[in-house]
Amino acid sequence: MPENRKTVLLDTLENYRHITVTDNLYFIVEVFSKLECEVLNDWFRSDKPTDLVRWTDDLVSLVPDRLYRALHIEEPSGNSR
Repeated sequence: MPENRKTVLLDTLENYRHITVTDNLYFIVEVFSKLECEVLNDWFRSDKPTDLVRWTDDLVSLVPDRLYRALHIEEPSGNSR
């Protein structure tokens, strides 16, 4: 799963955001893909009820700043990073 996520993020950066993927940005994408998938796996395995809005906000807060800016992620209304 992290490999697929990495592919999607790199494709988005290169083909939709027209960002040159440097070695550092590639590293960030690779590491973040693994982290994101681990967090998702933990969430899927958990039997605790989840507040999806809070959980999504928490997940977005994990995105490294360089990747966050490169993807031009829009803030949910009322939230600031």
